[in-house]
Amino acid sequence: KMAEVHIVGRIVGGEDFDSSSLFCKWEFVTDDGRTDVKNWNRLEGASSGQTHVDVSHDNMMSVWSHPIDIHYRWTSNEIVQRVYVTMLLLL
Repeated sequence: KMAEVHIVGRIVGGEDFDSSSLFCKWEFVTDDGRTDVKNWNRLEGASSGQTHVDVSHDNMMSVWSHPIDIHYRWTSNEIVQRVYVTMLLLL
């Protein structure tokens, strides 16, 4: 029997960086990044992406409000789902 998970949310923004121009790259890495194991199957939605660039004029929070909506099916609950998020500065 297979279970399913829906991940719905958003990346709100980022703050406390040395630049006022920021964007965010994100990725859902399944099966610990292994290619020889396939316990997680993406049914719908993007498993990676990036936000737009926000230029914060007051050097406060960069606001993205980027939606996340992904649907997985998995065959084993022994594998942990991980999300990797990278903050990038626009120079």
